[in-house]
Amino acid sequence: MGLRAPDGPAGLMRGRYTADVLSMSERDEGGTATSPLLTTNAPSLAPDGAMYGVRVFGCPVYFGIDILICALVLAFALVPASGAGGMDPDGLAVWAALWAGGTLVGITFHELAHAFWVVVFRLGLRHIFVGVQGGHTALLRPDPPWFQNFIVSVSGPLANLAICGACWWWEPLAPDAGWQANTIHLLFWPNLSLGVFNLLPYFNMDGGHALRALLLPFSKDRRKAAANARLVGAVLFASAFGVFGVLYLIHGGWTGFIFIGIGLWRAVTVWQSSGGSEEFATLSMYPVSEAMGPGIRVRPEHSARALLEAHIKKRHGEPPTDFVQRPYVVMDDRGKVHGVLTEAMISEIAGEAWDWAHLTVAQVMTPVDKVPVVTPETSTTTALVLAAQSECDCVLVIEDGELVGCVTYAHLDELVRSHAA
Repeated sequence: MGLRAPDGPAGLMRGRYTADVLSMSERDEGGTATSPLLTTNAPSLAPDGAMYGVRVFGCPVYFGIDILICALVLAFALVPASGAGGMDPDGLAVWAALWAGGTLVGITFHELAHAFWVVVFRLGLRHIFVGVQGGHTALLRPDPPWFQNFIVSVSGPLANLAICGACWWWEPLAPDAGWQANTIHLLFWPNLSLGVFNLLPYFNMDGGHALRALLLPFSKDRRKAAANARLVGAVLFASAFGVFGVLYLIHGGWTGFIFIGIGLWRAVTVWQSSGGSEEFATLSMYPVSEAMGPGIRVRPEHSARALLEAHIKKRHGEPPTDFVQRPYVVMDDRGKVHGVLTEAMISEIAGEAWDWAHLTVAQVMTPVDKVPVVTPETSTTTALVLAAQSECDCVLVIEDGELVGCVTYAHLDELVRSHAA
């Protein structure tokens, strides 16, 4: 794994990008390289399986392709059978498509509620994704103060329950049959499911994030709060199902054992549902300056084949050489950064059937406009999210327009390892 520089996370970063890739030298050959055109950057990237839609709260809203599929199914189902061989308008396909529409409305309001509070708290709204199978709201600061995190987390499920309340109020006023009654049912049940399901204390659910936020003031740090939330969530599941199981057993029902078994099973799944939340919580306690390291400068006109051969020799040559996973920063003599190449990118393109003898580094690099750029004070969790959501697994770090370091997954992993005790 990549280690931080031995001279400290923030020390001697400036001037380290003048090393020539041909010699793999790390010595300072010419002072600090500045790049006035390099500014903070969070490249916008659409989620997989998404279509761009509109802009809300100043950020892009993407819609899943599954929405288009459901719309086509509904359109075909509504065609009269005598007209073009369509299906029965009262059949299962119509109701399935309408149910998907009600679910889509619920997910849309759910994500807009999240986005609203993200904007209110100025946490940085990256994009919103809405699909029939689910949605998410991506923000640039994934580790806000506990009360802001709690409000953002519960706002989505509460929006769904508010729709249920509106349907409850509307039902006595609507006719017993007809489009109003059908609309009420198609909005009430999907939103009730979304609201209740997302409040469960799983870490991949809003309820898990809200529970961790509530426990943060009573915990040593975010990592401990994540562990406490997992424990509390597991106890809640085991207790709830256990109570039902005991009541059934008291009344002579053998199904009580089933409830107790389900409770224990769900408690275990809750305990295992962190999905790296404790590591993420550890990262949230440190700025990028604690994780960043130096990169290796390579000129844009440099031969891609020479770079690849030098990299392989350094990485796998004999005798073995200590190797730190550092990105190649593509920079010209004026100090302008053109792009980045990481070990993962090199591994991906090494097997391509290209004419390597005539390719330059500039032709295989990731352009700088697709590389996230942050400052040393940026949270490492923000850097992790930007790297995960961009086309580059590296984040550049600048200070006053000057490139002072790089952050890769290896740097973040090492930071977690060194502070895991």
